Amino acid sequence: MKAIALTMFMLALGAGMAEAQMLKYVDTAGVANYVGSEAQIPEQYRARAEAPKLPKVSRAVDQTIPSPERATQPQGQVNKRAKAAAGADGER
Repeated sequence: MKAIALTMFMLALGAGMAEAQMLKYVDTAGVANYVGSEAQIPEQYRARAEAPKLPKVSRAVDQTIPSPERATQPQGQVNKRAKAAAGADGER
């Protein structure tokens, strides 16, 4: 069990490190290139290489997407229907 936990920790740690190693450079044609290390950047572009400005992405995903019907109903009606459905399911 400890081996699994340690492996998961190391994978999570490695994922964070990989994110920090990304570099961006723009070549003479104006094309943005993304690489994993400075060694991958041609010598003439290394002085202008920088860490890319990436958007912050939440790893948590909201799985509660309301249906169009639920989105247009007042909250009280939604609760009544949810309670009625829960009662019907509970009687099985």
